[in-house]
Amino acid sequence: MFKLCRIAIVRFLDTLGLKSSTKRLLLTARNSGIRKSEPRIIQALHHDSSAFTQGLYIHNGILYESTGLVGHSSLRVIDRETGEIQKCISVSGQFAEGIAVLDDRLVQLLWRSQKALVYSVPDLTPLEHYCFTGEGWGMTATAEYFLVSNGTNEIVYRDKNFNRIKSLKVRVKGFRLNGINDLAWVNGRIYCNVLRDNNIYVIRESTGKVINVIDCSNLAEVAATPGYANVLNGIAYDSQTDTFLITGKRWKKYYQVKLKDSVSGY
Repeated sequence: MFKLCRIAIVRFLDTLGLKSSTKRLLLTARNSGIRKSEPRIIQALHHDSSAFTQGLYIHNGILYESTGLVGHSSLRVIDRETGEIQKCISVSGQFAEGIAVLDDRLVQLLWRSQKALVYSVPDLTPLEHYCFTGEGWGMTATAEYFLVSNGTNEIVYRDKNFNRIKSLKVRVKGFRLNGINDLAWVNGRIYCNVLRDNNIYVIRESTGKVINVIDCSNLAEVAATPGYANVLNGIAYDSQTDTFLITGKRWKKYYQVKLKDSVSGY
């Protein structure tokens, strides 16, 4: 009942042109009392502004990007110096989502097909596909597991053959952090994007609790193409430089940044 009332209220506010303002107020209230910071920009690179980015991942110094929307989904290799596309593989008839690499296999989620495509790296030869239950949103990997989001507050751990091992429920001050999207993992901390939200949430893996909120709204104001869905989505950790690369759906820029609560912070 509460959910239906909330939806009705949001729709009413939307007719008055107040939906975005109300959403900001709700986010501010939910995140109050959580430590906050902003990213420190190292550099900005060109990003294909038509790319509906669903996932970023850096493996052995190579930047991979997954883009979504049926008819536009792809797997790309990106030049780290210029942001230009070096290779692009079309994912026909599917809505592609997050990506990650484990044991020299790159896995690319499909949104509602309950499948994940598997490629060899670095040549990206298609190999097979994994089947799983539920939706596929964002993904990252540890040395042992894939971490997969599904649009709720749950992060599922899967082994190298994509078998479900366990899950982690994420909360902000006791409230569920729903809409978890792309992910990055760094030494026991999970960094995540959330649907229609320009914050990065830092999660302590041992508890599932959000310990820091990184406000990227200033980056979105500069890089995002106007549109409701064109928000932050795409976060990759570069262990060689202890920096992150972030972007968003249809953003004009990738940003190499330092984030507090990374390995060295700033």
